[in-house]
Amino acid sequence: MSSSPDRVVQLERDLRAAARVFDDLPVAGDAWQRNQQRLAADRGRRGRALLAVAAALVLVVAVGALVLAGGNGGKQTLPASGGDPFGDSVVLGPPVDVEAGTINGVETTHQAVLSDQTGKGPSLCDRYVTASGSNGGCTSREPDADEAAVAFDWLTGTSGSGGIRGVLAGVDSRVMKVQIWMDNGDMVPAILHPGTWEGTKLFAITVPSDGPRPQLLVAFADATGTVLQSVDLGDRFGSGWLPAGGKTCAGTATGTWPQPGSGDTGGVSVALWSSSAKVTVTGSDTVGSTCLGLGSGALAGSLSLGGHLVVVAGPGVVTVELRSMSGATVPGSSRKVAPTTSSPFQVADLPEPPADRAGYRIVALDVTGQVVDRADYSTAAS
Repeated sequence: MSSSPDRVVQLERDLRAAARVFDDLPVAGDAWQRNQQRLAADRGRRGRALLAVAAALVLVVAVGALVLAGGNGGKQTLPASGGDPFGDSVVLGPPVDVEAGTINGVETTHQAVLSDQTGKGPSLCDRYVTASGSNGGCTSREPDADEAAVAFDWLTGTSGSGGIRGVLAGVDSRVMKVQIWMDNGDMVPAILHPGTWEGTKLFAITVPSDGPRPQLLVAFADATGTVLQSVDLGDRFGSGWLPAGGKTCAGTATGTWPQPGSGDTGGVSVALWSSSAKVTVTGSDTVGSTCLGLGSGALAGSLSLGGHLVVVAGPGVVTVELRSMSGATVPGSSRKVAPTTSSPFQVADLPEPPADRAGYRIVALDVTGQVVDRADYSTAAS
């Protein structure tokens, strides 16, 4: 008799719970391993031949230039011996090939799996596999992964001297699609693979470190554009993930707004970098320019200047508006955001509110009208 993945997972949990309750009972030393082997046979796991070959490889062998010396977003290196997270007795579903291709001239398969080596819940583990060896690591589930505001239940990044930069993530069952926005404004749709455990889906992207870098991730609940969560990878992974320059508007701007030919913007223009934006307002009474540091939310930043409220928003945002503290929309304040050139950010130009700054909020909405982010107007730079 075959077992569904959900029933198998529940059985595994029940067995672990029983083991903790009856620790004093005499049990054969290999009882758990034998039970897991029987469960594994029912899962119909694919790729046994590949796993058999990979098991014979030494995990600490260098994978060409894939042995990375830099930061790894909290990922723990795989042990050289014992406790293989890809072992049949600990995986919660079949390993999946999340990527395959040539990296630094070497044919490479990037594999990922959810693995529970401790009985305390799954970690997301991955490995880059070549003909000569494999190398990878594991990352723990987000502490607040069960919160409704969190869709990326596992998220880790790898960068270093190996010439590559990569993101590996697991999203929960609510997610229908994920957009990966690069720092040059390109959007790459994530290919979601089944992670088996509770409907989890896995994806990864690996790129050369001297090219465009992943900057923003957006998870959607449906094809229409309902946003579940957006993540700024520069904020998440810290200094060194995005190009140097920080929030200083230094060097050559990577993006501009408005886009050429988009029409009159009332004398407002914006130059963008990966973590900052320079807003310029010109008119009969006002000439001014201010550098604005961009944050990590869907509302990346806002600036009040020369009668304009300029709002910089991330992908997934469709409309921004001003609302009173009671929740009422200020008449005439709702604006559609417009894309920028060579940048993942979007911009909207709103009129400044007529009264006290402390009495208003800036609100970002997705295509369904759902609020995805908000900020007090009093925090807008000026």
